[in-house]
Amino acid sequence: LLVRIIARNLIMWSKMRPTRQWLLSQVPAPIMKIMETRLPHEKVDDAIELAYYHITGGAIFALAPKYAGTADLEVYQIFLEFFEFFKRQASQNSKSRFFSQSYFTRSSDLVQKVLLSITESRGLL
Repeated sequence: LLVRIIARNLIMWSKMRPTRQWLLSQVPAPIMKIMETRLPHEKVDDAIELAYYHITGGAIFALAPKYAGTADLEVYQIFLEFFEFFKRQASQNSKSRFFSQSYFTRSSDLVQKVLLSITESRGLL
């Protein structure tokens, strides 16, 4: 799913938007509904949860080459939000055999590099 989302969005480059709404629109409606309506710490089917993580990760990865060198504050905030999300998941998800802590760590590392690029382009480093 991750590679599929990246490939689709690289092909549809001009349709990508640096918004949270665009990013979450990449997630199919049934998966999004389950993830939005669950209670905090409520157990969801592992396949659904894993699909959600891979799709959002793929959308973030697709946005990265397009917006990494920009000084766009909105893009920076989206990447920061998902950096924190992946970092939090990396520390919490050692409990399941379906979730790889290294996946979340690698994801947060990539988002961190994009954040650094955006920070540099804004002259904040």
